[in-house]
Amino acid sequence: MQYTGDPRPSDVPEASFWRSMDIYSDHMVRRFEQLGFPLERIDSTGFMVGKTGTIYYRGLHAWKGAFLLMMARGGWVNTVHGNLELIRGKDAQWMRVRNRSFSSCKDWGASIRLAAFRRHRAYGFGGVTTRGAVYVVMNPARA
Repeated sequence: MQYTGDPRPSDVPEASFWRSMDIYSDHMVRRFEQLGFPLERIDSTGFMVGKTGTIYYRGLHAWKGAFLLMMARGGWVNTVHGNLELIRGKDAQWMRVRNRSFSSCKDWGASIRLAAFRRHRAYGFGGVTTRGAVYVVMNPARA
């Protein structure tokens, strides 16, 4: 398993600080994939929730998108940082359902990248099984 490093903002300015964090994690996964690592062997570590400065006082800001991207990147290990006790009730149920959606894709080891990473171009990740597919697409542009 290859660890991509702690989550942080990207070098490219974004209107949303949290989207910048997602883009950085996506970029790191892409770089390791270019070096020959299969997507399932990359731990993107892009998801975090929490109350401390080491987690940028994120709380639950934009956590669902970060969770979906972490799952869609296809890593067999997904490191989670922070205060998971913040996720409860309907949010915990939402997380469980999405986790289940991606679990069968990971069992098959069929993670794919949908498009090349280019500035201001949509890209994404997906998982394919014999029962269907799950895709997550990211639009890094404001348009």
